[in-house]
Amino acid sequence: MAATVDLKELIEHSVHFGHRTCFWEPKMAPYIYGKKSKDLHIINLLKTRPLFQKALNEIEAVAANNGKILLVSTKRIAQQAIEQAAEKCEMPCVNKRWPGGMLTNFKTILKSVKKMRQLEEFIKSDEFDAMKKKERLSVQRELGKLQASFNGIRDMTSLPDMLFVIDVGHEHIAIKEAKKLGIPVVGIVDTNCSPEDIDYVIPGNDDSQKAIHLYTRLVAETIDVAREKIRAKLKAAQVKMEGSTRVEVVKKTTKKVDQKPEVDTVEQPSTAAPDENATPEAAKKPAVEKKIIRVVAKPKKSPEKSPKVAAETTSKKAKPAASKTTSKAAEKVVAKKPAAKKTVVGKDAKSEKSTEKKAPSKAKPSATKAADKKPVKKADSEDSKKAK
Repeated sequence: MAATVDLKELIEHSVHFGHRTCFWEPKMAPYIYGKKSKDLHIINLLKTRPLFQKALNEIEAVAANNGKILLVSTKRIAQQAIEQAAEKCEMPCVNKRWPGGMLTNFKTILKSVKKMRQLEEFIKSDEFDAMKKKERLSVQRELGKLQASFNGIRDMTSLPDMLFVIDVGHEHIAIKEAKKLGIPVVGIVDTNCSPEDIDYVIPGNDDSQKAIHLYTRLVAETIDVAREKIRAKLKAAQVKMEGSTRVEVVKKTTKKVDQKPEVDTVEQPSTAAPDENATPEAAKKPAVEKKIIRVVAKPKKSPEKSPKVAAETTSKKAKPAASKTTSKAAEKVVAKKPAAKKTVVGKDAKSEKSTEKKAPSKAKPSATKAADKKPVKKADSEDSKKAK
């Protein structure tokens, strides 16, 4: 449960005192009870109490879901109270200066936070001690500026889920950025501020140190309660994990599925053929006899090869590890080829001269090969007769 808001406690911490009437905001009229000595507005605590309780419930819901709530107040009166509350509930805070674009330009803010951490490590190193005094002072001055702006959000790695703001008028830049990103805002609104752009309005005094301590204390308590619930759940989960557990693997049975077709077959009359009522396992296709036809093809007669072609094929297919006799025989056959060509060439030259005289001039050039073969045979026969 969130922290309860007591009406007596609100009065004791002077939450009901507003600003002077000359500085009032007309939009805050529904939350004003009246005037004191015609110069000071009094806030209606009967409206403040339920609104404050509603805001605390929303803060608890966000914290219970492991959300981040950013506490914002850069007023001097509220700086210390905001810092203490943030440390107590382990939440980020901004209490010195709101850097422009901290929410809308969050990536560059993360870079400056990274630079701040690097400078903190550099100061602890020996290189920093070896530097001159003036250089060391410049590094320390730069680190101080970064710590003033980003020390409260050094552990915030993502955008917050909610903003809690004290003095809405002083932190108008933060509210505009949150409104642009759709982040809900819980704000303490005094009589001189406008309640617009505030999701959860808490009308109350934002200048009293007592009232500010009350606000921060109640917010820190509600966040602690939500955090304790998360811790209790984590401890319970760890105990279950540490205890001995047994895991049983149960296979799905198909009895119910198999029984359904059996019931249907009993109730319904068997009007169809017996093959149709059979179970799916039994209803299988009959084995089909397969006839094997063997086809024997007659071997084709290979054409007779000439002795020259046979010699070439044998020489190509011959292995290098063959016997010496086969290699010599192949070499002789190959060696005879150029000699035969030379004799044929010489005879062809003579036959061509004789055929040119006998053959007519109208013979086609494509038929020269056929004409060359015939006189070669005649010349061979004449030479053989002369030799005899």
